[in-house]
Amino acid sequence: MDITDILRTLAALSAVLALLGAGLWMARRFGVVGGGSAGHGRVARLALAERIALDQKRSIALVRHGTAEHLILLAPEGNILLGDQREEIGEPMVIDLVACRALATTVPLPPAPSQPLLPALPAIRHRPTRIPRPDPFPARCA
Repeated sequence: MDITDILRTLAALSAVLALLGAGLWMARRFGVVGGGSAGHGRVARLALAERIALDQKRSIALVRHGTAEHLILLAPEGNILLGDQREEIGEPMVIDLVACRALATTVPLPPAPSQPLLPALPAIRHRPTRIPRPDPFPARCA
Protein backbone atom coordinates (compact mmCIF):
# COMPACT_ATOMS: atom_id res chain seq x y z
CA MET A 1 0.00 0.00 0.00
CA ASP A 2 1.39 3.35 -1.05
CA ILE A 3 1.42 6.51 1.11
CA THR A 4 -1.00 8.20 -1.28
CA ASP A 5 -3.55 5.42 -0.75
CA ILE A 6 -3.30 5.84 3.03
CA LEU A 7 -3.72 9.63 2.75
CA ARG A 8 -6.69 9.22 0.38
CA THR A 9 -8.36 6.77 2.82
CA LEU A 10 -7.83 9.10 5.80
CA ALA A 11 -9.19 12.06 3.80
CA ALA A 12 -12.32 10.12 2.85
CA LEU A 13 -12.82 9.02 6.46
CA SER A 14 -12.45 12.58 7.76
CA ALA A 15 -14.91 13.85 5.12
CA VAL A 16 -17.53 11.26 6.14
CA LEU A 17 -17.08 12.08 9.84
CA ALA A 18 -17.35 15.81 9.08
CA LEU A 19 -20.62 15.25 7.19
CA LEU A 20 -22.03 13.18 10.06
CA GLY A 21 -21.03 15.86 12.58
CA ALA A 22 -22.59 18.61 10.48
CA GLY A 23 -25.82 16.63 10.18
CA LEU A 24 -25.99 16.06 13.94
CA TRP A 25 -25.29 19.73 14.62
CA MET A 26 -28.09 20.77 12.24
CA ALA A 27 -30.51 18.29 13.79
CA ARG A 28 -29.81 19.66 17.27
CA ARG A 29 -29.91 23.25 16.09
CA PHE A 30 -33.31 22.91 14.46
CA GLY A 31 -34.85 20.77 17.21
CA VAL A 32 -35.02 17.37 15.50
CA VAL A 33 -32.79 15.70 18.10
CA GLY A 34 -32.12 16.75 21.65
CA GLY A 35 -33.95 14.63 24.19
CA GLY A 36 -37.24 16.53 24.12
CA SER A 37 -35.85 20.04 24.52
CA ALA A 38 -38.11 22.89 23.54
CA GLY A 39 -35.63 24.21 21.01
CA HIS A 40 -32.92 26.83 20.99
CA GLY A 41 -33.57 29.61 23.53
CA ARG A 42 -37.04 28.44 24.62
CA VAL A 43 -38.03 27.11 28.03
CA ALA A 44 -39.74 23.72 28.19
CA ARG A 45 -43.33 24.05 29.44
CA LEU A 46 -43.97 20.35 30.05
CA ALA A 47 -41.78 18.26 32.35
CA LEU A 48 -41.94 14.96 34.21
CA ALA A 49 -41.07 15.91 37.81
CA GLU A 50 -41.22 12.43 39.39
CA ARG A 51 -42.36 8.92 38.61
CA ILE A 52 -42.88 6.10 41.10
CA ALA A 53 -43.58 2.49 40.08
CA LEU A 54 -46.39 0.85 42.03
CA ASP A 55 -46.01 -2.55 40.40
CA GLN A 56 -44.86 -3.90 37.04
CA LYS A 57 -47.72 -2.32 35.10
CA ARG A 58 -48.79 0.72 37.11
CA SER A 59 -47.00 3.89 38.15
CA ILE A 60 -47.79 7.37 39.45
CA ALA A 61 -46.32 10.39 37.68
CA LEU A 62 -46.07 14.01 38.76
CA VAL A 63 -46.18 16.16 35.63
CA ARG A 64 -45.44 19.90 35.55
CA HIS A 65 -47.20 22.05 32.97
CA GLY A 66 -46.25 25.69 33.30
CA THR A 67 -47.05 26.55 36.93
CA ALA A 68 -49.44 23.63 37.44
CA GLU A 69 -48.63 20.14 38.70
CA HIS A 70 -50.74 17.08 37.90
CA LEU A 71 -50.64 13.72 39.69
CA ILE A 72 -51.50 10.98 37.16
CA LEU A 73 -51.92 7.23 37.58
CA LEU A 74 -50.53 5.43 34.52
CA ALA A 75 -52.05 1.96 34.09
CA PRO A 76 -52.96 -0.42 31.25
CA GLU A 77 -56.63 0.00 32.17
CA GLY A 78 -56.35 3.72 31.51
CA ASN A 79 -54.72 6.88 32.84
CA ILE A 80 -56.47 8.70 35.68
CA LEU A 81 -55.90 12.22 36.96
CA LEU A 82 -55.59 11.84 40.73
CA GLY A 83 -54.95 15.47 41.61
CA ASP A 84 -53.72 18.84 40.48
CA GLN A 85 -52.21 21.99 41.99
CA ARG A 86 -51.49 25.49 40.77
CA GLU A 87 -48.57 27.36 42.28
CA GLU A 88 -50.22 30.78 42.20
CA ILE A 89 -52.99 29.56 44.52
CA GLY A 90 -50.50 28.38 47.13
CA GLU A 91 -52.79 25.62 48.38
CA PRO A 92 -51.79 21.98 48.80
CA MET A 93 -52.50 19.53 45.99
CA VAL A 94 -56.12 18.46 45.79
CA ILE A 95 -56.36 14.69 45.37
CA ASP A 96 -59.51 12.95 44.19
CA LEU A 97 -60.10 10.44 47.00
CA VAL A 98 -63.02 8.78 45.17
CA ALA A 99 -60.71 7.82 42.29
CA CYS A 100 -58.06 6.58 44.74
CA ARG A 101 -60.60 4.43 46.62
CA ALA A 102 -61.90 3.01 43.34
CA LEU A 103 -58.36 2.08 42.38
CA ALA A 104 -57.69 0.48 45.76
CA THR A 105 -60.45 -2.08 45.28
CA THR A 106 -59.35 -5.46 44.07
CA VAL A 107 -59.48 -6.06 40.37
CA PRO A 108 -61.58 -9.15 39.60
CA LEU A 109 -59.94 -12.01 37.78
CA PRO A 110 -60.96 -12.46 34.15
CA PRO A 111 -63.35 -15.32 33.47
CA ALA A 112 -61.88 -18.66 32.51
CA PRO A 113 -61.88 -19.32 28.75
CA SER A 114 -64.70 -21.51 27.50
CA GLN A 115 -62.36 -23.46 25.22
CA PRO A 116 -58.94 -24.74 26.18
CA LEU A 117 -56.10 -22.59 24.90
CA LEU A 118 -54.16 -25.59 23.58
CA PRO A 119 -55.57 -28.70 21.90
CA ALA A 120 -55.52 -31.89 23.92
CA LEU A 121 -52.25 -33.73 23.55
CA PRO A 122 -52.25 -37.46 22.81
CA ALA A 123 -51.40 -39.72 25.70
CA ILE A 124 -47.81 -40.88 25.76
CA ARG A 125 -47.31 -44.53 26.51
CA HIS A 126 -44.35 -45.45 28.62
CA ARG A 127 -42.25 -48.12 26.96
CA PRO A 128 -39.99 -50.10 29.23
CA THR A 129 -36.31 -49.84 28.51
CA ARG A 130 -34.74 -52.87 26.89
CA ILE A 131 -31.87 -54.48 28.73
CA PRO A 132 -29.12 -55.55 26.34
CA ARG A 133 -28.60 -59.30 26.37
CA PRO A 134 -25.42 -61.06 25.47
CA ASP A 135 -25.28 -62.44 21.95
CA PRO A 136 -25.76 -66.24 22.07
CA PHE A 137 -23.66 -66.64 18.89
CA PRO A 138 -20.71 -64.26 19.07
CA ALA A 139 -18.91 -63.49 15.86
CA ARG A 140 -15.97 -65.76 15.35
CA CYS A 141 -12.74 -64.43 14.14
CA ALA A 142 -11.20 -66.50 11.41
